[in-house]
Amino acid sequence: LLLMILRGWSLSGIAFDDAEVAVITASSVQLKSGDGYEFETERSISSTAGQTIEVIATRASWAKVRLADGSEGWLPADDLAFVCLES
Repeated sequence: LLLMILRGWSLSGIAFDDAEVAVITASSVQLKSGDGYEFETERSISSTAGQTIEVIATRASWAKVRLADGSEGWLPADDLAFVCLES
């Protein structure tokens, strides 16, 4: 998987050549509408551990992400393992 990401391949419909990526480490997550627990839960997703997602932005200890289906929202950075892509 890491080799695929480093070479800029696509997985689950996400192209990794220009995007910052992360892997979800939590078994379930709540995609929030903003960068904090006080924001509305947009979606609750189970069986997420190991899914690779695109990171759109980061703020404090939160990351705005785009899932493979195109949906966007905020997740706590503690639920993610960020992948360092080198040019």
